[in-house]
Amino acid sequence: LPIAHVGYGAASAEHARFDPSKLRETFETQCQPNYRGFSEEGTGSTLRIYEPGFFKFMCGVLGLIPRDAPPGPDRTGFFAQYMSAFSAESQRLITHGYGRLVAFSNVSVYTAIEEAMGLPPERVAPCVQGIAFAFTVMNAEDVPRLLENSAIPYPAPVRAAFQNGMVYPLAFCDWFAPGFLAAWQSRGGLEEKLIELARAESALNLKRGYPLAFRLENPIGA
Repeated sequence: LPIAHVGYGAASAEHARFDPSKLRETFETQCQPNYRGFSEEGTGSTLRIYEPGFFKFMCGVLGLIPRDAPPGPDRTGFFAQYMSAFSAESQRLITHGYGRLVAFSNVSVYTAIEEAMGLPPERVAPCVQGIAFAFTVMNAEDVPRLLENSAIPYPAPVRAAFQNGMVYPLAFCDWFAPGFLAAWQSRGGLEEKLIELARAESALNLKRGYPLAFRLENPIGA
């Protein structure tokens, strides 16, 4: 359900041409309530794909969007006018989804983070968390080493967002592959600390009956 809702949100944004009222109606009437936030996050990924520039051009070449695809919403102030039509939580989720695609459209995680650092202050953390989510998934085989070296040289809120963004997909994987985290053998101190957080979040997901949408119940830095 989480993965299906993310994809549904991305497709809905394209189909509705980003119209906020149409998206709200679609998500409120068509989504499973506990997973609606995942669809809102998917909207943010489409914002990045439709943003004018080289990445959009390449998405057209690869057939991910029509080559004559219209531009997305006005990006002024990081889509300030567009974002104002959504709740604060929806804005966080949209920015997270945008961050996932920032990771895919940069040559390294550090250039992606530097791009995020240029956003309005309230957008930096959710964008960095989205970057970290994608970075973790893209580098699955190296996650133990990456966890151990996740204390990146940035301000504490950015570092916390990055580490939360790495922990979330681990708890997320445990949701559809039970036992994934129980079998994990840590090799470093920081890695073990973050794995324990992921295990705790996974247990909370099971108790709650569903995972939170790209959010930890007890995040680092809270």
